[in-house]
Amino acid sequence: MPDFRQALRSGRRLVFDGGMGTMLQSRGLPPGVSPELFCLARPDILVGIHADYLRAGADVLTTNTFGGCIYKLGTGPGAPDVVEFNRAMARAAREAVLASGREAFVAGSVG
Repeated sequence: MPDFRQALRSGRRLVFDGGMGTMLQSRGLPPGVSPELFCLARPDILVGIHADYLRAGADVLTTNTFGGCIYKLGTGPGAPDVVEFNRAMARAAREAVLASGREAFVAGSVG
């Protein structure tokens, strides 16, 4: 697959994945629980969601990092390291792409 800029210039339509929050809720995210912390505890669920989007034809997976900042994750005891959190979420998306055998892009989500 070409790099992302080449893919954009090619005129080919690129299909992005869809909503993450609703997918997490459908797979057990309890009300009031942080989607970010849920995915840290259950990366298998996150990888599964990414895999489903790839099977549905997505060319671009969006990382689950919209809330990956100190304002959402916090800075106190027990708060995840922001950099490591973002890396873990990107790894989950890349893992799904590699397991699929398809070519796809991984895009970071910034909130």
